[in-house]
Amino acid sequence: MSANTIIDFNNPSQYYYSLLSNDQRLIYRTILDGMKSFMDEIAIPPSPGSAVSVVWDYILLDNPLIFYVRSYVQIINSQKNVEAVKPSYELTKQTAKQYHNDVVKYLLKFNALRSKSESEKVLAIHDHCLTNFKYDYTFGENVYSILGAILKKSAVCEGIAKFVKLAFDYVGMKSMVVIGELKKPIGASEDGHAWNIVEVGGKFHHLDVTLDMTMMDKIKRYDYYNLSDKDILKDHIISSRVPVCAAYGGDYYSQQSLRMDSIEAFKTFLAACFKRGEKTIIVKMGFNHNTQNISEVIMEAAKQQYARIHNNSFEIEMRSNIDQMVFEIHFKP
Repeated sequence: MSANTIIDFNNPSQYYYSLLSNDQRLIYRTILDGMKSFMDEIAIPPSPGSAVSVVWDYILLDNPLIFYVRSYVQIINSQKNVEAVKPSYELTKQTAKQYHNDVVKYLLKFNALRSKSESEKVLAIHDHCLTNFKYDYTFGENVYSILGAILKKSAVCEGIAKFVKLAFDYVGMKSMVVIGELKKPIGASEDGHAWNIVEVGGKFHHLDVTLDMTMMDKIKRYDYYNLSDKDILKDHIISSRVPVCAAYGGDYYSQQSLRMDSIEAFKTFLAACFKRGEKTIIVKMGFNHNTQNISEVIMEAAKQQYARIHNNSFEIEMRSNIDQMVFEIHFKP
């Protein structure tokens, strides 16, 4: 990648571009090329303001490397159509180039991933975020772009989701940023929510790194790793146009045999863990149960099995994600 250009990426996945009409694609390419060159005023074919607004949003979702501009001003002709846009650049061209070079250097961390399987790539990028980034509850500078994650190791959901997409672009996987809402928002100051959809083995899956990051305490969490629409919609609302994620059973806990399909299966699993001396257990419950008392049922089963295997006193701590039916249990003899 040339250090003298702002945008020079190896065919980034542009899902939202694919949704546009031919006329809208022309506007998309024209504005994108103008922003790459830091043009003060970008002339476009006369278009309704609503069309320009959609195209603008799609450009920023498809292209995380456009981190130096967030808004624009329309130039309207006498027929009330937009005939040019004036981007509001948040950085100088020289500063943006330097940051671009910093981003390129950071992405070199993922060079070895290019030869790995798709599943290995998803796991590595997910875990990299959980290990290296934090959610920015202060809503400080650059938290909505990849710069927050790369330079400050701190960002909000939008910045994190854009970084995840950028990383997938770099290792050659198709992904997109999803715009929507959380039914239980992370912070009172943040409106809306952003996460990712990634294509693995020809099937689309939801991947919400931000929520796994905010839930992680003593061990990594995978509650929102490769979920189907059915699972993600338990606590998310999707606002953007995205492909159907119908594949079921691709989530991390199912793939790692940590999905329990009955309370008896859970008890058997616990007994095996305790015999191996494990003190920390995390599972996803895959059976229907009244969510009002499922935590009590899980806790009681854990206490009974531990007491049966270990004849000593103990403390038990449990962290629950009831929406996704994931339970993290810690035992302290």
